Amino acid sequence: EEQTKNKVQRVRLAALQKQMNAREEEFTRDIVAVRTENLRVVSAMKAIEEDRATLAQQNHDYRQQVYVSEKTVTLKESQLHRQQGRTTAVEKELQAATRRMQ
Repeated sequence: EEQTKNKVQRVRLAALQKQMNAREEEFTRDIVAVRTENLRVVSAMKAIEEDRATLAQQNHDYRQQVYVSEKTVTLKESQLHRQQGRTTAVEKELQAATRRMQ
């Protein structure tokens, strides 16, 4: 009877050991899956950060181009106004000279 008890206990112990091993393997697979997913997420976050930095640089460059364009337009307008002012002065002189000649 003692031998039978020991045999039953060994069988139960072996079954529990198998269960424990199966759970440990499952746990290990879950850990590997989580680590793999974490690596994927970290990689995606790095790509997003690189994209963000690229977009920030492009935005900065665009703003610089707009600034330069606006300054160029302002300069051209200023030159045009000065030129128009000179033209008006020349026209007035011409009219005055024409009146004097008449």
